[in-house]
Amino acid sequence: APPVAGRAALASLKRAGPGKNGRRIAVLGDMLELGEQAADLHADLAPAIDEAKVDVLYACGPLMAHLWNKTPPHRRGAYADKSDGLAAALLGGLKAGDVVMIKGSLGSRMGPLVDAIRGQFKVDHDAPALKESKGMDVIDSKVKERGSREKPASTFSPPAPPDKDGR
Repeated sequence: APPVAGRAALASLKRAGPGKNGRRIAVLGDMLELGEQAADLHADLAPAIDEAKVDVLYACGPLMAHLWNKTPPHRRGAYADKSDGLAAALLGGLKAGDVVMIKGSLGSRMGPLVDAIRGQFKVDHDAPALKESKGMDVIDSKVKERGSREKPASTFSPPAPPDKDGR
């Protein structure tokens, strides 16, 4: 059910309102183990991208290239063969008020991108948007990049941590 999960994640992104001057940013990695229909199933996410009102798409993986090729140029953030190739462009492209949804199969290694965002920005768990958008973390608008200059804020949706029972 990876395409269903991808559409559900995009629907969540649509419901998450960006902050002032913010954008909806989707970061998508390959959905693996889809068989012979994999290329079409990736490309078929294009209407869900439109429906979610995604402003910027970052994509990685050879299968996600099929969606990337159907994405209008004004909506393209960056594409890479592997998730680690997106980190610099993604971190450099975030700004105050952005809502970021990161999704991909475990094998597409999207977790390090979440870690990179968390490492660069301080998360404000008491922000009003967090209370309004379940599952979203809001990053302070006045935070410093580790070691130097101020960096703008953004909002992103990390994977939910397991509860006390490990679920």
